[in-house]
Amino acid sequence: MAVKEFMLERQASVSLIGGWKPVTMQAPVLLSVIVLTLVLAGSIEFLAQKSQKQGGLSLSECSDCLPGIVTFGYLYAPTVISVLYSLLWSWIDLDIRRIQPWLELSRPEGAEASSSLLLDYPSTFLAFIPFSAWKKGHWPVFFSGITSMLLFWAITPLQSAIMGVKSVSFSTNITMVAHSSLPSPQDQALMMDTAVLYTAYGIAWLEQTHPSFTTADYALMPFYRADSASENHPGENLTAVTNMLTTELNCWEPIMTELPVSRSYKFDNGQGCTVDVGLFLAPQEHKNESSEVLYMGWDGNAILDYYLESPNCTRKFSNQFLAVYAHLAVSEIGNLEESNVTAIFCETSYFKQPVSVTISAESGRPLNNSIVSMGQKQPLGKDEFNSTALEYLVGVGMPPPTPTRDYPAANTFEPWGSLAEKDVARPVVPMVNIALGLSDDPASDFYNVTTLERVFTAAYKTIFSAAISRLASETRGTEYKTGESHYTLNGVVVSRTISAILEGLLLLLAILMAATLYTSTKAVSKLTADPATLGFALKSVQHSRVVLNRLALEDCADAASLQLSLAGERFFIEKGVTGNNILEMESSSRVDIRTDSRRKETEYHPTRPKELSPLTGCLLVCILLTGVGILIYFKKQEEHLQGLPRPSENFEVLQLLENYIPTIFTTLLEPFLVLMTRLFCILQPFNTLRKGNCNPEKTLETKYTSLPPQLILWRSLRSRDFLLTALCIMSLLVNLLTVALGGTFNELPVQIQYPVTFHAARVPSLSRDTMLNELYLAGKPYQDHFYAAYTNISGNTTLPPWVTTQYTFLPVNEIIQERSGSADLFRANLRGFGTEAKCEPISTSLTAPQAVANITELLRGVPQSGSPGATFNFRHDNGTWQTCFPTSLLWGSNATGISAREVVTPLSKSYGYTYGNIPYENSMCEDRFIVGWLRVDSKNQTESLRSTFLQCQAVMRTAMFDVDFDQSGHILAYSRSGEFDDMTQFMSLNMSQTIVRQANKLVNYNGRPMNDYAWHNATMVADWWNYLMRFKLNSTDLVDPSLDIPKAEDMIPVVQDLYQRLFAILVGKNLDMFQEPSTLQSINGTIIVTETRIFLDNKAYLMSVIILCLTAAVLIWAYLTQSAAYLPRLPSTLGSMLAYTAASRAVREYGDSATSDQESWHQKAPFKPTFSFGKYLGVDGNIHVGIEMDPFVTPIDGTVLRRRTTAKSWFRGKGEE
Repeated sequence: MAVKEFMLERQASVSLIGGWKPVTMQAPVLLSVIVLTLVLAGSIEFLAQKSQKQGGLSLSECSDCLPGIVTFGYLYAPTVISVLYSLLWSWIDLDIRRIQPWLELSRPEGAEASSSLLLDYPSTFLAFIPFSAWKKGHWPVFFSGITSMLLFWAITPLQSAIMGVKSVSFSTNITMVAHSSLPSPQDQALMMDTAVLYTAYGIAWLEQTHPSFTTADYALMPFYRADSASENHPGENLTAVTNMLTTELNCWEPIMTELPVSRSYKFDNGQGCTVDVGLFLAPQEHKNESSEVLYMGWDGNAILDYYLESPNCTRKFSNQFLAVYAHLAVSEIGNLEESNVTAIFCETSYFKQPVSVTISAESGRPLNNSIVSMGQKQPLGKDEFNSTALEYLVGVGMPPPTPTRDYPAANTFEPWGSLAEKDVARPVVPMVNIALGLSDDPASDFYNVTTLERVFTAAYKTIFSAAISRLASETRGTEYKTGESHYTLNGVVVSRTISAILEGLLLLLAILMAATLYTSTKAVSKLTADPATLGFALKSVQHSRVVLNRLALEDCADAASLQLSLAGERFFIEKGVTGNNILEMESSSRVDIRTDSRRKETEYHPTRPKELSPLTGCLLVCILLTGVGILIYFKKQEEHLQGLPRPSENFEVLQLLENYIPTIFTTLLEPFLVLMTRLFCILQPFNTLRKGNCNPEKTLETKYTSLPPQLILWRSLRSRDFLLTALCIMSLLVNLLTVALGGTFNELPVQIQYPVTFHAARVPSLSRDTMLNELYLAGKPYQDHFYAAYTNISGNTTLPPWVTTQYTFLPVNEIIQERSGSADLFRANLRGFGTEAKCEPISTSLTAPQAVANITELLRGVPQSGSPGATFNFRHDNGTWQTCFPTSLLWGSNATGISAREVVTPLSKSYGYTYGNIPYENSMCEDRFIVGWLRVDSKNQTESLRSTFLQCQAVMRTAMFDVDFDQSGHILAYSRSGEFDDMTQFMSLNMSQTIVRQANKLVNYNGRPMNDYAWHNATMVADWWNYLMRFKLNSTDLVDPSLDIPKAEDMIPVVQDLYQRLFAILVGKNLDMFQEPSTLQSINGTIIVTETRIFLDNKAYLMSVIILCLTAAVLIWAYLTQSAAYLPRLPSTLGSMLAYTAASRAVREYGDSATSDQESWHQKAPFKPTFSFGKYLGVDGNIHVGIEMDPFVTPIDGTVLRRRTTAKSWFRGKGEE
């Protein structure tokens, strides 16, 4: 009956109890967080779709060109947002966990001690909370705990890995301007000149690249982007439909008949064309055998020994040619005999075909395997392509004599320079020369018909492509069409896989938060205020005699004993007389329990939580320092290896390795550090009370456990708890560590250098006293340097291997490395040779003090008999004058009207051509060359001759250079690594100047002494120098008679640059002038490969290391200076705290007559009680351990504590020595 009355009384009191809950558990806050979660999920989806649609966010042409705000945005911002988000939820989660015991006590039926007074959620490690809450049916804690776990160990790490920088390929439609047709056949005939053969020769012999829009097999009609003002992206390719022009050769073996005349044969094409051929060439000097290779086009010319044009081979066959091979040998009796005679007739045809093709936007060169047929192949008509002009050029080696052309473009193609490398009888026509250059086969293999057909087909196609390149550059018709631009940009990419997982997790979070809101709202609360302090707990029990008597028995019980002792007991909250909460206890009999029958002893084993044991501290500090060591190791490896190699090429895998794993380390570390800090917060009031005479506002009324440790920094500072302040700062810094580690590892493309050893192919010692091989000194013209310079300047093709515009480098032999991937370039320290050219104006005034150009005779087209035409006088240091004579003046027509003339000539001390060595002291003339421009109006008697003349000298120089070159030896970049060396270390001063003098003659060679236009009225070029300068300056002003003479100061840098370029090419094409090493000479170098590697961001790395070290230091401080264990159990539960005060006067008199939690302690009163933790005589007459009012408490001594005497037990935190 008594129990029934008690229950009715309790139910009546429930309605009077308030329903206080933390604001974080109320609907506005939780709904706001749910909305925020959905907004985050929507934002991620928006960015993911935008990234997928655009290929990336904030696209840039290089990965290290991203703006700083963008770099922060993808490296740190996602983690910052996630950390702030998780910090917000940790506050909510903490409030839910700490209020759960009071919600259980607010149930109408109350709750057992294990589900209320002894609940320990706030001081339990996060991973264990949901399982415990599930068992007890504490659903707000369960849902909140699952949410926290997902936030810490799934969402935050994944958020750091959601974005990364990646190369993204783009294809966009753009408007193209395409050349639709070639010039008219008449214009093609004018443009089809010797320059076409120069281009083909550069490809065949000088290892130069094909012109834009051409390959060895075809030529394309050019196309460009219509918006010429827009710049190309790096590595951009363009795709468009255009016409592909090709030539095809149909070859067959002729009917061959040996004629009675020695070494003569008749070749019949089987279609009505026959030709008689005499094999009269002989092997080269000092050789007993050789190969004779002949090419016979149809067109005849006086300079040709062989051609098809004759009554027996009419114009019907003008598109055919005959190629013949024979092996020549000198017999034992001295007769020349031929053998293995092979021949083919070939017929050429030309086609066009619409194709889709992709070319490099920068170079215009087609990409391999990018041709896609868009229509049928059709023949090129005579009105589209002037095949007659091409076939004439190929067969004769020069264009027809009319119309008049620039001299180099009309000159006979005489490529003697490279033939020394082939064992063939000479002379040969240009077509044979190019065929030999394109073939890796020795000439003797041409005996095979298949080989003969292949090499001449390749040569003809190369010339055809060069011709189309020249013609298409000046096409008349254009059309607009749609094409595609393909390029690669670097941008921030949102991983579709990770973003999808994140969105799913965020939606799950929203559901869990909604469940948390529902269960929290449904839970009944009878609280009237925030139970955030120990003082609140004391006041809630001070009027409950039953509870106090029951808990007074447990002051020295450990946690396990307390659980066992209170098992089955039920507690509840009811409203007291003053309106405050009163904690009551159910009992089967309402009889007071006698304390003397239950209390046995006051001695106990002091203990501390496992998290605060020295062993845990050592392990934690070791983990932190290991993290520091790993970061330092990675940084050292990055510096040593020029970046860390990527373990995978998969974007998602890399994001997980570079961002997820570092972040998961901190998100695993943070909950433990937060828990440890919270334990210090729980113990801090007790540690203060143990010192004695403590005010309640700094102990019993402190709210250290009502907020996450990161947010109680200010409270601890105000209380001057410096260790706790340091721990709170540490908890904050761990959040910053999450951000820093998540952005520490980043990827960048970098050039990786691998060591390699090269072998010197040449050494800086001369093998002869001439620049050219002796084979070239027998009156044969040598113009390879002009051919190479022309294609380089006009067509932007590469220079020959080991050659730059200023220097030639001694080559090294290629080293084959067994490596994966191809090398971008090689780098080595090589010796380079070049010249320093210095030009000065030379006056035509006879009174000039140092140098005089006497050019009066140049007014004549042809000088008077015995006259050199001009003289150039230079003053010696001793005051005497030296007269020098030009050796390469052009003679021809006189000036008629407004005329122009150019002079480019070396000088000689004697009148004539001198090639041999000249003593250094007598070389004033030979060390110089002259470049000049003249203008005159022969019809204007009052106008004098106007001229600009430069006299130039050059000295040879050498130095060591750091050189970057490709697999073929083409120089990509170079820089001088030291001062210029003294040339006398490698050759005599006279020898170096001898080479310069020989170069002066070679680079100023004009090919022929008589010229049709010495004086000219039209804008024509009469020499190689002005021809090259025309393309270099992209102007014909230098040779335009209607324009004034150029200024000396404008021409000096142009002339000096061109001379240095020609000299470098000369040396590069005659590297055999340097000796081969007598012994193997090694040169250390590097292979450079562009790789994407992982780098540690310096700022994030330093921040991470500093935070880890500071955290370790704070932990060492905390573990070394923490109070000795003195508590029988951790005061982390409501029951544990109340058991320390249940028998004291403090609990019965605490806050008496106060109207709020702290009001009584802050009001001005004559007496304010203080409190201490220690041993006291309870109101029950027994000795207890706990919190009591002063002066009724004494410090704890050894009579109360049972000390453990082993170091092992102390190290585990169970006691102290």
